[in-house]
Parts: sequence; C-alpha cells; structure tokens
Amino acid sequence: MKVTLIDPANYGLYYNYCLIDELARQGCAVEYITTNFTYEEIFPPATIKYCDVFFRYSNKIKMLVKHDKVRQIIRALEYPFNLITLIRYIFKGKANIIHFIWLINPTIDYFIIKLLKHKGFPIVYTAHNALPHKTSKHHVNQFKKIYNVVDHIICLTHSVKNILVNELRISQEKISVIAHGDYDFILNQVKSGQGFDANKRERKSNNFAVTYFGLIRPYKGLEYFIKAIPYVIKKHPACKFMIAGKDSGGNKEYYLKMICEMNLDSHVNCDFRYIPLSDLITYLRQTDIVVLPYLAASQSGNIPMLSKMGIPVIATRVGGLSEMVKEGSNGFLVPPKDEKAIAEAIGKFLSDPSLLDKMKSTSINYAKDAFSWKRIAMKTIEVYEKVLMAKHFRE
Repeated sequence: MKVTLIDPANYGLYYNYCLIDELARQGCAVEYITTNFTYEEIFPPATIKYCDVFFRYSNKIKMLVKHDKVRQIIRALEYPFNLITLIRYIFKGKANIIHFIWLINPTIDYFIIKLLKHKGFPIVYTAHNALPHKTSKHHVNQFKKIYNVVDHIICLTHSVKNILVNELRISQEKISVIAHGDYDFILNQVKSGQGFDANKRERKSNNFAVTYFGLIRPYKGLEYFIKAIPYVIKKHPACKFMIAGKDSGGNKEYYLKMICEMNLDSHVNCDFRYIPLSDLITYLRQTDIVVLPYLAASQSGNIPMLSKMGIPVIATRVGGLSEMVKEGSNGFLVPPKDEKAIAEAIGKFLSDPSLLDKMKSTSINYAKDAFSWKRIAMKTIEVYEKVLMAKHFRE
C-alpha cells in the first residue's frame, strides 16, 4: 500500500516521524510531504520518501526577518504556491491513500481536499483537535465542511470524537479513535551515551524535582503550577521546580513576575526556549515527576513519552487527558484551576518516597501496551483498508 502523509508546517514532527516509521515497518510505502524543521536537525525514518515542499522560501529568509507578523505574511503568500506543488506531487505519485495529519488554512485546504477527492484519491484526516484553540464561527463552519468531505477521520482520544459527533454532527461511522504513541524513535536519535535510561537519574542534588515541560500557551495553565509551589515548599522546602518550554503566548514576563512576587526565585529554574533533544534528555534525567496543569486539552504527547520513560504525570481532568492517565499507574488526575489539588498530588510523592519507584515501574508497563506504535500503525492501516474497500464498492 502506497500512502502519502502531509503536514505542511511540520507541526507534529515528533508524532509524525514515529507514525511513519512504524507504518513503513508494517509494509507501507510511505511518502511524507512537509517543510524542513528549522529548530534543530531531527532525521526522518530512512525507509520513507521525504519531500520538502512547503515554505522553502520562508525558511530561507527566517534568519533575516525577525518580526513574527512579517514572517507570517510571507508564509501566507507562499502557501498557495506550495499547494500547487503539492498537487503535482500527489498526481505524479499516485498514492493509494492521502493522509493529512495537520492543516494550516481550513478555507484553502478544504478546496484542495475536495479537488483530490474529485480526482479519486481517498482522504484520511487526523484531527488532533476538533477545532483550533482560538475558534471563530468561520473556523467551525470550515472544519465541518472538511470533516464531511474527507473519507475518514482519526481522533487521538474519545474526547475529540465526542465533540465531532455531538457538537459538529459528524457521523461516528467515519471516525476512529487511535491513541497517541511514545517518542522513542525521536529520543533514540540523541547521541550514544546521552539517551534516556529510566533507571538513571542525574540530579544536581538529592532534592526532589518537579517539572512543567512543553510548549507554553495560555490554555496550558502554567500559572496554576506556579501557584501550587508555595503550598509544596511550605511542607517540603527542599523541593525544586523547573519550567522548560518555548513561550509561544508572549507571557514569559508575566510568569517571571509571578515567580518574583511570590519569592520563588530560589526554588524555580526557568528555560523559556525551544528545548533541543540533548537538553530535553538532561532535564528528564533531573526530573522526578511532571505536572501538566492544562485548562483544556484534546490530548498530550508528553504523557506517552513520560510514561514510557517511567516518569509519573500529574495532569488535570480535562479533555482527553483523563483517557491517557490511568490513576495510580502512570500518574494522578486533579481538577483544573486548582493549585491546592496540584500541590496535594505532588505531596503524595514527597510523603511516600516508595511511591515514585512503584509508579516508575507501573508507568513503563502501562505505556508499553497503551502507547505502542506497532498497535497504532496496525489500527491506522485498518483505517486505510476500510477506506479503500469503500472506494472499491462505490466504483
């Protein structure tokens, strides 16, 4: 089976590379169409065909143009021309399945999908989110049109599926729920000797370390993580905290001000940048647990990654997170916007040191099955086969 997977901006690089690697292992001929990832060099699977189609010009001038809005305008102007190139690639490649993993502009993308459907290409779309986090009525209408025109939709959690069925009135017959997997393929690219070992920790001291890790946006609730810290250090003053992730919401100064005003500078280390793989491994080696205090979430790729590494997660009971955290196995769930609940969950580990070792083992065992890429790839191939069979009957 020949499959073309598309992520124009390479938004989901970690997820995408892990998926296409396993699809290739399961016998698919995989073509991946995207743009080069400019933050650092992460290699795609050697067994797939990699096509750099999108934003070539924008990426070249990225270092010259520092203003974000100017870069966005340049990308927006380039995108329609990229789509013309994409159509040529697809027509030339004659794949059995076209699988869009992410979309950029639902208005334009809808017409591209409709054109490909008209030309007889079966279309699968992965809905990481039912709708963008910043949603307008226009977005709702455009995504409803996309969901109705594609042949099949893959959701990563039942939470997203429920929104599609109950709020957007999409037929549940065309939706499959296939879990998010771990990031082993990506982490294994770290140079020999630097890779992550679940049995190895390299703390700078014997202090317990709690981390917020990942891209920082308003809906991820970082302020509640910060507000929880005083409650923890009141009982456990030696506990250390880390915030590591690129601030894409422009609120870095707000968070730093919070930390300063609460006199937490000596307890919290901050790294507000994109965290490259080598530094990610370093931080994870120094981390005992990770807190995800999200206010809303369809899912989180951090949970499979951390669980497979034996690092427990404290996550809020929102969206699809409760489907990914098995209470007491790979972490604990707390209510959103509740810093006291976060502190109490952290306190469980500090009050009972044996709990961390126990949950390290149960996290790894849980993740091996729940977040297995082999299982994910096989279910994805089943979707492809179902779509191809439906096309055959229509013809």
